Amino acid sequence: MLSGALELRGRHETWWYVPIAALSVPTLILLITRLGVSPGLPFSLVVMTGIVLAAAWQVANAARLPSQERYVTAAAIAIHGLAAGVSPRLDDAGVLFSTVTLVGWTAQLMVGFGMLAAFFRIGNERDIAEARAIGASLTAALGSFVAVCMHCKSVRDDSHAWQQLEYFAAKKSGTAISHGLCPRCEEQHYPEYR
Repeated sequence: MLSGALELRGRHETWWYVPIAALSVPTLILLITRLGVSPGLPFSLVVMTGIVLAAAWQVANAARLPSQERYVTAAAIAIHGLAAGVSPRLDDAGVLFSTVTLVGWTAQLMVGFGMLAAFFRIGNERDIAEARAIGASLTAALGSFVAVCMHCKSVRDDSHAWQQLEYFAAKKSGTAISHGLCPRCEEQHYPEYR
């Protein structure tokens, strides 16, 4: 749980921390138990509960996750860790043990569902962002095309109304359009004025 929580926080450089902790903490617990330093204290449960609560804290502060799923998942991790830390100290035949075990299992299911919901939401938001980006690029690309009538040279504007080319160009560019005659057209259409 802790390595997953660290990964969600974007701390990729600490991947080696979890295997070292997973090997050193049980070794330390075995040494403490063998030496009899603390025979009445279930140190392994304290350490395990501490690690699970640290994972819950990391998930609660993972800004990359959506806030609702993040807080529900963090609370479920903390509840599961506390239930797992308390249940071994209870009488197996008691109602309290059954209740704590049921709460722990329910919290474990909430962790799974919360993480699934978070990842589905992240994936959905990514898909929506990609669709918007594609839509924006298509709009920009297609928005630069201008439909021109092949006979009268009228132009279709944004409201799909046909306008004279001069009016459309003046409206889009903000400049006044005047008419003239190029030398080629003058020679072709009005050779007598040359």
